[in-house]
Amino acid sequence: MSDVMSDEALSVQAALERVIDDANQPAQPVVVPNIAKPPEMSGRGFFDPSDPSRPYTVVLRQLVEDGRETFKLERPIGYWDEHVGAVIVPANLATFRTDLTSVPRLFTWLVPKTGEHLSAALVHDGLVHNKSDPPTYVAQRPIDRATADRIFRDGMRDLQTPRVRRWLVWTAVTMATMATGAPWWRRLWFCGAIATTVGSVLVGGALATIDLLDRGELVPWMGDAPLWTEVLQGAVAALIVPAVLAVLWLKHYVAGLITGVALAFLIHVTVAVTVVFAAYSAVEALFEAQLRRSAMWAAVAAAPVIAIWWIAAWAG
Repeated sequence: MSDVMSDEALSVQAALERVIDDANQPAQPVVVPNIAKPPEMSGRGFFDPSDPSRPYTVVLRQLVEDGRETFKLERPIGYWDEHVGAVIVPANLATFRTDLTSVPRLFTWLVPKTGEHLSAALVHDGLVHNKSDPPTYVAQRPIDRATADRIFRDGMRDLQTPRVRRWLVWTAVTMATMATGAPWWRRLWFCGAIATTVGSVLVGGALATIDLLDRGELVPWMGDAPLWTEVLQGAVAALIVPAVLAVLWLKHYVAGLITGVALAFLIHVTVAVTVVFAAYSAVEALFEAQLRRSAMWAAVAAAPVIAIWWIAAWAG
């Protein structure tokens, strides 16, 4: 895309005039003519749409709606993408809502809801919002989910988000795209690929752990060997098995590989955090007299413990 302004190109400030602040108008993507790259920008990155020459700032207002915490952007955010060009979020300040980085509470120890990646998450929320709400942004062309996910990853890179974290976050949003952004038969295939990968890694990890503890020889890649050898062989398997399973993810192979490898290496801490988190949630719900919710969380906390005990007893 040319960085030189043509006669038909809009300045960023002119494109910003398409942003509205009216709750009576529905949020929707606004496609505008070619937007000229601000002369103040030497490359890609975030900018203030009202004045690209000054550092951009994120201004959020905390809201509680229907008992749920959300945030409203007080000022639009601009991002210059090397393929799409200018992207401004949101198109309607009055109706746009965000929960910051959409991370389940269970995994906020790994990826916090806010941090250096926040601006990229806010832009991504504008490009891909909740199913019940259309995306809200100003750009030169419609942006599909895969492109939005790639912009998210590139934005995190520009914000100096650590490499591992940004690829993990990109993998998570790619999985959501696989499950929602394709024909039903392709979604069915992708959901099956995700379930197969996650299930295989969980079962393989459990069997390998029992083998490592000399409770039985359950996986062929470990056998009866010294501890350091079994650990090394297990680590190699944690790379090879996900690499094979990721073939099922087709064009999303990289996301499948990252999912399998991350789960294989984090399986023990993930199970431990799940049990602790579920147990705490059960106690919290109990003291709030939410008996059904407490029982549900208690079952979630007990399930991994029972599964580990059963597998260990079966192996012994």
